[in-house]
Amino acid sequence: MLFLSNVLFRCKSKRVHINLISSCASNYIYSTYISPSKSKYRLSLRKHDPVVNRHVMFYQKHIKARSKKKLTLHGINYARFTGKNKNLRPLLKRVEKSYLYGKFNKLIDNTYRYIDIDIDIWKI
Repeated sequence: MLFLSNVLFRCKSKRVHINLISSCASNYIYSTYISPSKSKYRLSLRKHDPVVNRHVMFYQKHIKARSKKKLTLHGINYARFTGKNKNLRPLLKRVEKSYLYGKFNKLIDNTYRYIDIDIDIWKI
């Protein structure tokens, strides 16, 4: 028989967890929860910082934007093997970003270094 109680039917909290960082660079973090309607704006509070032993301003830490769609291993393999556009755009964006940050440049430079030297020798 299925166990039913009011514990299962309670509503889940919709409040958002945030971190507030001390303005005096003491690396002290104050954690709290706020309502979702206030999460659009950055919060600042005057709280006690125990590291410097005084009241200082705490500012909300920057929240990273979450990606709308995460890549799965199945989606990546499907895009590679079929060439269909189902999940190909996020994969291409990730490869392009890693190329811009120099992930592939070291490999290409080491591979074609000797070819450039050979071409310069033939020009002489």
